[in-house]
Amino acid sequence: MSRPRKPRLSDIARECGTSLATVSRALSQPSLVQPETLERIRAAARRLGYVPNRKARALVSGQSSTIGVVVPTLNSAIFSVALQEMQRAFSANGYQLLVASHEYDSAAEAAALLGGTVPGAAAGVAGSGGRPGVFLVPGQGTTAAGTGLALYRDEPAFRAAADALAPVLAAELGVGVAALLAGGAVPPARTDHAQAALFVVGWGLAALWRSWGVRPAALAGHSVGEYVAACLAGVFDPAAALRLVCRRGRLMAAQPAGAIQERRRSNG
Repeated sequence: MSRPRKPRLSDIARECGTSLATVSRALSQPSLVQPETLERIRAAARRLGYVPNRKARALVSGQSSTIGVVVPTLNSAIFSVALQEMQRAFSANGYQLLVASHEYDSAAEAAALLGGTVPGAAAGVAGSGGRPGVFLVPGQGTTAAGTGLALYRDEPAFRAAADALAPVLAAELGVGVAALLAGGAVPPARTDHAQAALFVVGWGLAALWRSWGVRPAALAGHSVGEYVAACLAGVFDPAAALRLVCRRGRLMAAQPAGAIQERRRSNG
């Protein structure tokens, strides 16, 4: 015999004749919802047996909202950063992260591989006859605070490409490369700063890959990434393209703020 399906937010929305977004807002931020709408949603939740509190739902359902992760080691910046981002994302959605490690020793394994003491393992230098690569350059929404800042500090090829664009940034935005990368690519940054930061990161990354001998056989981009791809293809001069991106961003920032409109439909 199958267990009855637990009520969902969509069931509440259908029951009280409102949108799913309004139901979610009423349960998470009730002060933003009109009192009569709030009471209608709460009444529907009670009728359907929906438990709004996540912790209470965990007790009712026997599910702890805990996600377990096993990582090779905590003594690695790669795993530490990944865990930090996972914890931030899980916490924002009401989950907690349980971490375990089996103390993997990357240095010992690398030494064993290079020393030829691991059965079946081979070490060598890859040849140059592999498949050609493709550069895919993303648009807005793909960055976090400080994206590209470590590369700007540690990678000469990235830094040289970014510094070549510094005069445009100073003239158009009145900001330096490091300051732009530190905070210009995420909300609540200005749109013109965000788009300029994306362009600088994309152009710098392409220069870094090319300094390592990677030459793309094809290029593709989305939004601001299209301008970077066009520069790599020789269509635009990068300084002229960045100037265009900055002015495009200013035009977008000058537009009036948007809004969400809700329309109700009677169930009758």
